[in-house]
Amino acid sequence: MWKMYSVMRRIFSLACIVLCFSSLLFAEKTAEVSLRFIRQDNLVRVVIEGEADVVDHANTMISATSVRIDLPVPFDLKKPADFIFETAKKDRSLFIATKNVIDTRSYKLSSPSRIVIEMKTLPNFQPQEGKPQTPDTKKPQIPPAQPVQQTGAPGQTEPAIPPPALPLAAPAATLRTVVIDPGHGGYDYGIFTQDFREKDFSLALAKDLSAQLLKKGIRAVITRKVDQSLPLEERISAANARSADLFLSIHATPADAFAITTAFIDDPGTDPVIRLYKLSLRQNRHLDKSKAIARSISDAIAEVFKPGAVMQELPLPVLSYLDTPAILIEYPVTAKKTFSQKERDRLITAIVKGIVP
Repeated sequence: MWKMYSVMRRIFSLACIVLCFSSLLFAEKTAEVSLRFIRQDNLVRVVIEGEADVVDHANTMISATSVRIDLPVPFDLKKPADFIFETAKKDRSLFIATKNVIDTRSYKLSSPSRIVIEMKTLPNFQPQEGKPQTPDTKKPQIPPAQPVQQTGAPGQTEPAIPPPALPLAAPAATLRTVVIDPGHGGYDYGIFTQDFREKDFSLALAKDLSAQLLKKGIRAVITRKVDQSLPLEERISAANARSADLFLSIHATPADAFAITTAFIDDPGTDPVIRLYKLSLRQNRHLDKSKAIARSISDAIAEVFKPGAVMQELPLPVLSYLDTPAILIEYPVTAKKTFSQKERDRLITAIVKGIVP
C-alpha cells in the first residue's frame, strides 16, 4: 500500500513538473521590435527590425493612407523620439500614417532580418521638430468603421450629417472618358496575403469595370494594363493628357468598410489667380463634381455592401494634382476577408451605377 502511494506521488510530482515546463514552453512571448528611419531629400526609408522568426512571418499592407504591419506575436515597440510619421499600435499590428506621402513600397531583407519601407514625400514636407508624435495606442490611424464626413482639417471628423442637395452624379452624356488607375503593380504588391495580391485584384477589377463602362457608351482608359510598376507622375499624366471627365484610383484598405476619398484643398493664403494654375491646386475647380460623383458611388455601394462606405477628404497628390474630377475608391481586405468573383461583379455594378445613375 505504501509503495503504491509512493509511486502515485512521484507520478503526480512528475506531471506537475511537466505541466510547468509546458506552460513556460508554450507561453506566448512578447517580441521587441525597433523602428528607425533615414531621410534624404524627399525620400524616407523606414526600417523595422526584430528577431528573425518575428520579422520573417510579418505581413505588410500598404493603403493610400497608412502602412500596416501584422506581426505573429505581441510586441513592444521602440522608436526614436523624432520619428516623423504618426504611429499607432493595436494588438499585434503596427500602423504608420502616410500623410504627405506620394508613393510607398516595402520589401524584406535578411542578416539581420528587417522590413524596409520606402516613402517618397511631398517636396515641401516638414515634420514638426522637437514635438515627437504620440499616437493613440487604443485607436489605430485607419478609416473608421462608421461613415463620417470630414469638414475640417484631415484627421478631424464629425458624425455624418445629411449633405446639402447635390446631383448624384454628372449626366452620362457629360462623361465621355474615364481614366481608371489600378494601384500598385510590379515590385509593389500593395496588400497581400497567401491567397490575395492587391495589385492583381485591382488590375482585374479595372479591366472588368472598363468593359462595363464601354457598354454604357463611356470610353475607359486604364493607366496600366499589365503587372508593371508605374510612377505617380505617369498616372496623373494619363488623366491630364486625355482631358478625362473622371479619374478613378482603385486601391484596397485594411479597414472593414469601403472608403471613398476626394481631395482636401486648403491653401487660403494663395492668390485667387495663382490658385487656378498651381499644380497642387488643380483639383480645386473640380471639387464639387468630384464630391457629387463620390456621394453617388458611396450610395450605390451602401445598397449592396454593409457597413457601406466611409466618405473622407485627404490631401493626396494622386487626387489634388489632377485637372479633372478625381476619386479614390478603396475596397476592404483583411487577413480573414478577400473578394470573391461574385462580390467583385457586385462591386463593379455598384460603381457603374454610381457613375451612370
